[in-house]
Amino acid sequence: MDLRVYVDGVARIICDLTRKTTVHDIIIALAQYKGKAGRYSLIECAPDGTQRTLSPSELTCELIYHPDWVYILRQNPSHVQKRSKSLDEKKTSIEQQQQQTIVD
Repeated sequence: MDLRVYVDGVARIICDLTRKTTVHDIIIALAQYKGKAGRYSLIECAPDGTQRTLSPSELTCELIYHPDWVYILRQNPSHVQKRSKSLDEKKTSIEQQQQQTIVD
């Protein structure tokens, strides 16, 4: 069994699916292929335009019975806050005193 999944707008064919292959298995394989760390979801797009995020535990054998549906790998937005540059630029009072001592 094969399944077509769009990754960054390019169709990728996932081959040799078994009855035990899960959506999680496909996401892992495609994320490794992409070589980009992060969290991913597999989105199912019906012909009428409705979209649904597939559960990682869903079996892919059920997906192949909808040949007119489109499947898209989407990277989830990161919710990790990045360190502010202003924190790196702030100096402690000890560092400021040391700089003044060097200048004087």
